[in-house]
Amino acid sequence: MQETIQPSNEKRFKIAWFVTVLSVCLIAVVILHDDYGIAWDGARLADYGDAVLEYFTSGFTSQAYKQCDDAHYYGPLVEVLSSAVYSHFPGHRFEIRHLISALTGLLALAGMMSIAALFRGRNVLIFSTLALIMLPRFVGHAFINTKDIPFACGFAWTMFSLVLLFRGHRFSWFKFLFFGLCLGLTLAVRTGGLLALCFLFPVGGFYFLANKPWLEEPAGGLAYKGVSLGLKLLSASAIAWLVMVAFWPWAHESPFLHPIEAFKLASQFNRPYLVLFQGNVIQSPDLPWYYLPWYLLISTPLPTIILLAAGVAVSIFGVLKAFRDDESLLYVCLLLWFWFPIGYVIATHPNIYDGIRHFLFILPAMALLAGAGAAWLVQAMKRKARNAAVITLSGLLVLPLVDMIELHPYQMTYFNGVAGGVGGAYGKYDTDYWLTSYKECMEWLNSNTDPKDGPIKVLVAMEPLSINCAKYFAAPHIQIVLVNKRPSEAYMPDFLDYYVGNSRFSNHACFPKNKVVYIVQRQGAVFSVIRQNKPMPAPPEGAAP
Repeated sequence: MQETIQPSNEKRFKIAWFVTVLSVCLIAVVILHDDYGIAWDGARLADYGDAVLEYFTSGFTSQAYKQCDDAHYYGPLVEVLSSAVYSHFPGHRFEIRHLISALTGLLALAGMMSIAALFRGRNVLIFSTLALIMLPRFVGHAFINTKDIPFACGFAWTMFSLVLLFRGHRFSWFKFLFFGLCLGLTLAVRTGGLLALCFLFPVGGFYFLANKPWLEEPAGGLAYKGVSLGLKLLSASAIAWLVMVAFWPWAHESPFLHPIEAFKLASQFNRPYLVLFQGNVIQSPDLPWYYLPWYLLISTPLPTIILLAAGVAVSIFGVLKAFRDDESLLYVCLLLWFWFPIGYVIATHPNIYDGIRHFLFILPAMALLAGAGAAWLVQAMKRKARNAAVITLSGLLVLPLVDMIELHPYQMTYFNGVAGGVGGAYGKYDTDYWLTSYKECMEWLNSNTDPKDGPIKVLVAMEPLSINCAKYFAAPHIQIVLVNKRPSEAYMPDFLDYYVGNSRFSNHACFPKNKVVYIVQRQGAVFSVIRQNKPMPAPPEGAAP
């Protein structure tokens, strides 16, 4: 394969595009990160980060990290980094966590753009950038999800480093060491990053089949190069393992066996969760085989879906047409990255839930494939029509911005027209299952209750982790009380002043005889309600029941 030499003006454009896009997005992240609520497991993960930081600052003696439920089975890279930062800024614990999480989302964008820049021309870079930025679910999760977004970031950069390994004919030590570093940082978030290492073999196989080096090298030279590649791969794997273990206290106890055990536990996770899917509440192990592909279909903007389909066709055709071309290798990587996880889920039916949350790492691949499809459509146009095609396709990709503004800060609840939008999906699929809307509820209570009447007792649904989603934002005169099961009474107990319940499992419908004083809703979907401990007024005499 001959490495493509891009004209200097194309390189200048791509550099300018990188700087402009990342600068604008950074400004948006700084402005918006404070708008988001706390995810239901956010406090648990924050405690885990604090415990890991305590482990390092105690001279590797503290065992508090084992007391954070099952969190110690996951790499703590982002959690401990967040804890280290906000330890210097008391009172901003979750604001800083949201900022760091969003910055990893921005780095994921940079990793995806780095891959897009390897394509000839500028259109794949333009379209794939817009496609990822305009994925509402990716943007929404970026501000609150400190597990899956950092993992997506690491995976994107690992895939970029994997592509670089096979660019040109030089398998330099730098390329392998960079691959090992990226892989190690990904594994330091989740051991599922091993999937990228698995991709190395089919991608490498494709490269060698396409180039057939055995036809050009004597047997002795091939043997030497084979040994050299093996040593470099072993070195990259060792670096990846060392980087992963370095941040992970539980792995320190058994640097080889514990990470393998964590990988097995993650791949064989069997704890059932109730999932609202197509209007039915189903145990997660009993979800249909098409759960993930269907969720991707209904939670991705339709223009992106259409361009994705075109991009998949372009990729397959590109590989078959020009086997030895650099872009063929890119297409193989993108097809593996996007389709292998989906195929694996369909074939093995693992225990998955929460929509596409665990598969956010394939969204950069989706954006790249959509960008490739859009670029092909432009290229298929007559030369005079290409500028208009770029503007039209860019406009279609930017359409979700309207929904993102209307849903803010709940972009992770987005559904497209196939599901009837967020309003049409309400009652059929989970929306704000994270309970981030409790922040808005508490802000309303802070503003609409008098501190002189305190303590104002507020009952929050519905399990121990939920209380953290509300308590962090409560004013001093508000006292949070937890209900750990769905109450069946028509009225609140007398000692309570308000009830906050989200719409998951119809918690918002509890205490139906008490008046609803505030509703958190977007586009016709109710996320949470506040009920006041006052009975609703009786209907006028003679009114219909």
